Amino acid sequence: MAFNKSVQLDIKDTDKYGRSIAIVTVPGNPEPVNLSQIRRGMAWAYRRYAPPQTWVVAEEQARSNKVGLWTMPDPVEPEQWRHNR
Repeated sequence: MAFNKSVQLDIKDTDKYGRSIAIVTVPGNPEPVNLSQIRRGMAWAYRRYAPPQTWVVAEEQARSNKVGLWTMPDPVEPEQWRHNR
């Protein structure tokens, strides 16, 4: 989606580790890369940082349609996976 492309970051916040929470877009493509990943079942909507409601809906649709990571029996949210390690 963004490989070898210039991207624009709209930084919304910073997490407790100093990482930027941002909306990532590729110029000329109206849908943010983050949202595309969520729709394809490649990512969670990061609820801790209040994503747009459309992102939460996109995640719920991906879950109900069992696409991407939602085909797995028990997908583990990245934050939980890091915490368990």
